[in-house]
Amino acid sequence: MSNKKRNKQATPKRQRPQQQHAPRPVIFSTGVYLIPKRVMLDGKLQWGWVVTEFEGDSFLNGDVFNPPETAPSLSKLLEEAVEL
Repeated sequence: MSNKKRNKQATPKRQRPQQQHAPRPVIFSTGVYLIPKRVMLDGKLQWGWVVTEFEGDSFLNGDVFNPPETAPSLSKLLEEAVEL
C-alpha cells in the first residue's frame, strides 16, 4: 500500500459541529398555542406568531369547526380535520 493511501485512510473525517438552538418560546392565547416564526408578510420578511395547536372549540361562519394546524394549501386548511 502506498504512503498516500495509508495517510488518506488514517485521516479521520471532520464533522461539522452541531449547533445548539435555544428552544422557541411557546405562548398560549385563548384557545391556541403560538410560536414566533419569520414569515413573508406584505412582501417583507417579518416576525409573527404562528399557531401550532388549537385547544377547545373553533368556529367558521358561526359553526363549530375543527381546523388542522397546517396544510399544503388554503383549501386543505379550510377542510375539517379528522381526529384519529
